[in-house]
Amino acid sequence: MPAFAVWPTIADLGRSLHCPAMPQHIGYIALLVRDYDEAISYFIEKLGFTVAEDTDLGGGKRWVLVAPPGSAETRLVLAKAVSPDQLPRIGNQTGGRVFLFLHTDDFWRDYEAYRSRGVVCPRRHSGTRPLAGIGGKPTQFHATPQIGEQS
Repeated sequence: MPAFAVWPTIADLGRSLHCPAMPQHIGYIALLVRDYDEAISYFIEKLGFTVAEDTDLGGGKRWVLVAPPGSAETRLVLAKAVSPDQLPRIGNQTGGRVFLFLHTDDFWRDYEAYRSRGVVCPRRHSGTRPLAGIGGKPTQFHATPQIGEQS
């Protein structure tokens, strides 16, 4: 008998767990923010998102969901950072990695609209262009919200 075990791969697990009668999707992704209203303002005014829900939970807590126009499934939960461990993670929840990818039907329209509203796109590729996909067709850009970052 070999000295190692044979473990299923993630792909194998996905196939074995897949159940056509039970479709799944990501519903909410939590995003740490310093202040609810500041974050809502940024997502509404700068990114054109809508507020899907804003419920007062008492004790200074709220359940705030925002989503880009036309989004039917995934929403962002704006979660107010309250602990000493959470506060330094505002604006850098992924250690400098890209956090979210926004899909669009017209990259240049949205890119120019965001730029005109003051959204900073700090990462430029090839010196002059936003990140481009296969064949040079633009597919995404990186925008780092400045909301809630510690000064």
